[in-house]
Amino acid sequence: MKLTLNKKELLENLQDTLPILANNNSFPILANILFKVKKGSLTILATDLEIFIQKKIKLNEKDEGEFCVNGKKFYEIIQVLPKEEIILEIDKTLKIKSGKCKFELPILAVEEYPKYPEVIGDKIEFNAQELKDMLSKIVFACSEEGTRLELTGVLFDFNKNKLILVATDGRRLAMTNYRFNSEIKGKFIIPQKAINTLTKISKDETKLEMTITKEMIKFNCGVTELTTRLIDADFPNYIDIIPKTFENELKINTKDFYQAINRANVMVTQDSIAITIKLEKNKITISKDTQGVGKEQEELKAEYKGKEMTIGFNPKYLLDNLQVIDKEEIKMGINDKEKPVVIKIDSKFIYLLLPMLI
Repeated sequence: MKLTLNKKELLENLQDTLPILANNNSFPILANILFKVKKGSLTILATDLEIFIQKKIKLNEKDEGEFCVNGKKFYEIIQVLPKEEIILEIDKTLKIKSGKCKFELPILAVEEYPKYPEVIGDKIEFNAQELKDMLSKIVFACSEEGTRLELTGVLFDFNKNKLILVATDGRRLAMTNYRFNSEIKGKFIIPQKAINTLTKISKDETKLEMTITKEMIKFNCGVTELTTRLIDADFPNYIDIIPKTFENELKINTKDFYQAINRANVMVTQDSIAITIKLEKNKITISKDTQGVGKEQEELKAEYKGKEMTIGFNPKYLLDNLQVIDKEEIKMGINDKEKPVVIKIDSKFIYLLLPMLI
């Protein structure tokens, strides 16, 4: 079998598959990519057994066949080829040619590669860019510790014409909502890795189709199909933990606040994390005093209504929130130094943070 491919197009499609590849000594086949050629199309597949991704490239050739090759090494070779035209020849090995440059790689038996799952269920259509933008602004709040499985993914809470998206690690929460035309109801937890992959694929596509079953979910977006197993666990009741009213309110410039928090973060150590924010009329004072390291203090103009208080925060959590907010100014609702603090962005986004003891 012989194929002629464009270097730029091939690299763009390979880039989406690389994060899925797994370094698993028990299943070395998972470090490989499966290539299928059929009916004038090249399908590129990768999986870690939890997430499956496939990309498609149109071909002029009518050959048919399959081959399996180490994904990372194949990508590294394609990156350094001198010409845009690439020729692949597949026999007992994979020969890669570009200009006068030649590479040769071993190929594995395609029979060993995991079967791509078929997902047949309810279908929903979204605006691709809007959904991916919303997910990218909340996925950071997922837990990376893995001790509570239900917190390692994003909740998709369908209630007829409304979808609520929630991520939390137990110490912070990010939530948004999306309105669409559907009668679907149900709650599904999608792994963080799958969400991160979804937000990066098919950047120019406008339509995204979602297919849901009880165990799996599939996203179709342009030439990309992403399938993942759902997390089988009960997501915590997120509604009751969000305060409805606030005794104090802080209004401040988002960029100024982010930069000041980032400067205080320089003085943070593993043993001394919390920074302090003193809230006063027309100003706040951010400070960090780390024994054996040094001190930092900065005053910012702000509109604050409420009683004076000093409150502690994990600066990383504040920075994670602030860097995804594209509004010039934020409003922060505060009750006291020990209760959850809430940042609301219009009627779309809610970010909740638990203060730290200081």
